[in-house]
Amino acid sequence: QYCDRDTHWLRVRRLAQNVAGTGKPVVVSLHPLCKRQNYEFLETEFGFHLARAGIELLYPQCAFSISFGCSTNYYAQVFGKRILMYDWFGVRQDSRRWLIYDQTGLEVAETFEEFSSKLERFVREHDWRRTDRRDSLPAPAAPRIASALAELARTRSSQLLAVA
Repeated sequence: QYCDRDTHWLRVRRLAQNVAGTGKPVVVSLHPLCKRQNYEFLETEFGFHLARAGIELLYPQCAFSISFGCSTNYYAQVFGKRILMYDWFGVRQDSRRWLIYDQTGLEVAETFEEFSSKLERFVREHDWRRTDRRDSLPAPAAPRIASALAELARTRSSQLLAVA
């Protein structure tokens, strides 16, 4: 358990307020173990959309991702997306854990002030007129994604072994 229940919901609401403040459309991909009904307030209070599709289908169309340290962050490299990772849990301070999550295009915020500042910059730097062409992106078909992720894992494994 990373934090107590009250702290979790306080953080979720504060993140939602920051992200809603951008005025951009937001799609939330919940962890499979999350109870969807607990997060429905994000739709009613903040106008977010709770996705039913898998994250691998969402990544090709997103401007960038906001995430905690998660194994699905590797999709960002597959689809050439930036990630703003909030690290309330000290992942970056633990060098062994950090090796799992550190990757190209990732920036980390350890405080809400840092998160707000980086989020504002991500929004400002993104070309909102650009739309990714589906035919120019890796297809979200299982074999292509699986092979792209396997290649990333192989590369990361050799890097981890070299460091270990």
